[in-house]
Amino acid sequence: MKSNTDMHIDKFNNDTAVSADAKIKGGAKEETQNVGSAGFDSEDMVSAFLYDRLQREVINLRKSCEVKNNTLTAKDDEIKMLMRKVDALSKAIEVESKKIKREAAAREKEAISTKADENKKIRNTDSSKRRVAKASS
Repeated sequence: MKSNTDMHIDKFNNDTAVSADAKIKGGAKEETQNVGSAGFDSEDMVSAFLYDRLQREVINLRKSCEVKNNTLTAKDDEIKMLMRKVDALSKAIEVESKKIKREAAAREKEAISTKADENKKIRNTDSSKRRVAKASS
């Protein structure tokens, strides 16, 4: 336990990181420092490698976000255009239904006036037949 705490102190004093395996396996202070200094260089390389990898990943994510944003913008524009078309078609349907109602009302009026004319003709015919019948009697 004492050697472990000494290694932790050495680690922070030398600003080097020693892996857990090296701490457990390393018997002497010199070996851990050698492993630690070798680990320091490799950690720098790994850190740069990881940094580059993360940087590429961030760039790729930004590109994909930009593509998705462009796609969403295009879809929003398309939705707006389709909404305008729906509004135009709704207005056209409304106008057409009003036109059909007017035409139906005009046909109904025409049918009523035609019936009224026929009724007048029938009345005139009936009254003239009665007059003829009265005159012949």
